Amino acid sequence: MSERFNHHQPRSLKARFLHSMLVIVIGAGSAVTALAAPRITSAEMSRLPPYCADSEAAPGYERGGPRYQYWAARMGGTFNAIHHYCYGLVEAMRVRSLPAGDQARRIGLRRAIMEFNYFIEGGVPMSFVLMPEILVKRAEAAVLLEDWLLAYDSYARARAIKPDYWPAYLQWAEVLVRINKRDDAKALLKEGLTHAPNQERMRQLYVQLGGSLRDIPEPAAAPASAPASAQGPASAAASAEPAASAASK
Repeated sequence: MSERFNHHQPRSLKARFLHSMLVIVIGAGSAVTALAAPRITSAEMSRLPPYCADSEAAPGYERGGPRYQYWAARMGGTFNAIHHYCYGLVEAMRVRSLPAGDQARRIGLRRAIMEFNYFIEGGVPMSFVLMPEILVKRAEAAVLLEDWLLAYDSYARARAIKPDYWPAYLQWAEVLVRINKRDDAKALLKEGLTHAPNQERMRQLYVQLGGSLRDIPEPAAAPASAPASAQGPASAAASAEPAASAASK
């Protein structure tokens, strides 16, 4: 498949299967309802990454307009599918505060995972700049559902794609600590710190688990920020990542 994801090209059997999974069973009966796209409020949109406001998830979406062209120049044809990630963030955001056993919470998290799956498994190249973040967001939802296999796989894939993407180490290490796998957590943090030695939260947890910072490479000095004109498309898209992280809080 071409590295440029075309939302309108014929989909693979896997992609068609995943799209068919965007249904949920409601109530005790057997009625099946198609998963409708969520209506995103202005307050919710303000908590999403900036590209969501210019994607198909936005009420004023204008395909081919100036804002579309701005993001398409940074993400390529993959921008045509980014609304699925935005929908997933909203679905997860809406239910995180509900009690753990609440059925609405579980349904919302499953809906979020299905939106993430459409993006992850639907033909978008694994080299896409936001893919590690999207995998971690799927892992977060899986942890809340106690779907440990999906969480493990999602975190591992994110680390494999971008070895210095520290949330994929820290978050899974925190899960390991909760289930009393402290040695495994410490080993994972040590691995993460070899790639991201400046990450303070990983350093703190590693020490709390009995690790020694003498085993970790010295943190490198922070490089000077490049001017915006010197940033390539990937850098510009990646700069939106912290906003996506905020959406899950």
